[in-house]
Amino acid sequence: MIKIPTHIVLMFVFIFLLAGYPTPIQAKSDSAPTLILTDNNFVDIVPGFYDQSVQDILIKNNSPLVNYQHQVGEQTMTAGDIFWTASQQRDFFINIKVLLATYITQYGLSQLPSNDLLEINSSIAASLWVNFVTFKNGSRTYAYRNETRVTIEKDSNAGSYAITAFLAKQASNKQELNTLINNWISNYRSLFNQSPDIDSSIKALTPNVVPFLHLPFSQPAGNFLKVNSFFDHNRPSIFDDSILRFDGKTIDSATFNTCALGVSCYGGHNGIDYSTGAGRPILAAAAGKVIYQYFNKDSSQGYVDSGLIIDHGNGYMTTYWHMDPIIVKMNDQVHTSQLIGLSGNVGKSSGAHLHFGLIIMDGSKSVDPYGWWGAGVNDVWGNSKWMWTGDLVADNGEAQMQLFYNKNWNYDAAGYGGSSFYTVAQSSQNKSTNWGVWGAYIGTPGTYDVYAYWPKQVNNATGVTYRVFNDSGVNDVTVNQAGDGDRWVKLGTYPFNQSSYTVILTDLNKGIGKRVYFDAVQWVKVGNASVQPTPTMIATTLIPVQPTPTGIATPTTTFTPEPNSTQTLSTNTPESHSSENENKSLLSDNCILIIIVVVAIFAFALYWLNQRKNNKSR
Repeated sequence: MIKIPTHIVLMFVFIFLLAGYPTPIQAKSDSAPTLILTDNNFVDIVPGFYDQSVQDILIKNNSPLVNYQHQVGEQTMTAGDIFWTASQQRDFFINIKVLLATYITQYGLSQLPSNDLLEINSSIAASLWVNFVTFKNGSRTYAYRNETRVTIEKDSNAGSYAITAFLAKQASNKQELNTLINNWISNYRSLFNQSPDIDSSIKALTPNVVPFLHLPFSQPAGNFLKVNSFFDHNRPSIFDDSILRFDGKTIDSATFNTCALGVSCYGGHNGIDYSTGAGRPILAAAAGKVIYQYFNKDSSQGYVDSGLIIDHGNGYMTTYWHMDPIIVKMNDQVHTSQLIGLSGNVGKSSGAHLHFGLIIMDGSKSVDPYGWWGAGVNDVWGNSKWMWTGDLVADNGEAQMQLFYNKNWNYDAAGYGGSSFYTVAQSSQNKSTNWGVWGAYIGTPGTYDVYAYWPKQVNNATGVTYRVFNDSGVNDVTVNQAGDGDRWVKLGTYPFNQSSYTVILTDLNKGIGKRVYFDAVQWVKVGNASVQPTPTMIATTLIPVQPTPTGIATPTTTFTPEPNSTQTLSTNTPESHSSENENKSLLSDNCILIIIVVVAIFAFALYWLNQRKNNKSR
């Protein structure tokens, strides 16, 4: 019987285990997740994660971008400034983390790019946003570098499509694209210690904040600044040919080039345009911290624009565009009504004005500071509330009252507080253009009397209809402005919850050509003896209010082609590396097989020599 030494047996056991043990699974370059990141993570603004946060990442990674500087006017921009600036623009916002991960996947951090960093990142941000909107508009295809078009998987979303379509321009096939996608995900996770496909928090919720905004300017004596362009409640920042105003009215032929100022401007607008003209002092609408400031009038130094963003620390930000100049700086703490600049015509602007915006930080969602007051019409965008501060008396000249349309208004020194405005009554919707809104925040729930004040004139309209929003719905109340006035006239008694409410009046009234006065409105809690006038009502009509759903933010901008460089970070793999990864995997498998064969031969040799030695000893 042949006796096999113990060490030979152990060696064969080792060979057996090594041969049977599975080799490490290599990440297949032809496999990548369909859901790369959530839509909210694509657009989110992370409180506190701004320019300096990016600069800190560059320092941590020993990137030469730490010392990068770009001169824009009087401002010296760091690389962190540039990433933050490129991610926040007038027509769109994307998460700065998404922009940084995309840049690194394409260029890496180990050396400086050959092209201008601001131009590169502005282009990347614009391309990503165009892709995001393209998906929202229904497209499900994207193109490789060779222009071959493919369809994205069904369970994708807008954010994932934006990344996929961008990276596809650097790939020739699915295998190369999946390698880039996996690199992008790896970069995001390693940079921010979080997964891009999981929301960091609940998004797009309306902050529980009482109205806090003041007018970003002072109203001129005996006049008011008109609203040239409304917020579009259909799809703000997706420029199309219709607009849904906050009064629930949809108007077609509302493109930037075809709209009527103060009436139907314009489809896709994500803010409020005030007709300030040039050089008017612009004020901070509330106290806060400047988290974004960009001002450049020289195209040779970067894209021309002027923008300021103030974080108010309550879940909201306000934006101010086109100023010339901006007189506050990044990280400045500003107080309410502080001078922050002068109105101007810098950037995407066809005339000097102020583009004022309100943004919910959680989800970077642009909303309308006038709220939503479309009786019987759903707000498809959602999350907009009346955010103008004040008391329970709303009068002209205050943030609580705004008149609309830029013509056919007349000032009168008569009325509540010694001033009022009037226009002439119209008989049809087609001719109706002028209207106004009064708003107030009801802090104490209960039953309130609602009153209106106007100057009494014999040539006033006799059938003027106020629309009163309250907790039970909407009531249309018609009064005789010719037969009453110069006092608080009661519009009715209604229930109110702790929330904001408005009264709306239009020029569509009986008495064509007669005056319709827009003066003041007051809410008085029943039981308070401050106002006790005699009602003068002709008719009251109840209109039910439809629930308001929540929308998802989807802005757009002009497309700018992305750079073609394929330089990447060490953790990233350009398209030519996909085959190299497979070679590494094959090499690893072959090495293990060679080791097994060599060990087997060595073991057999030892066994054979041991057998010869035993035979000779016999």
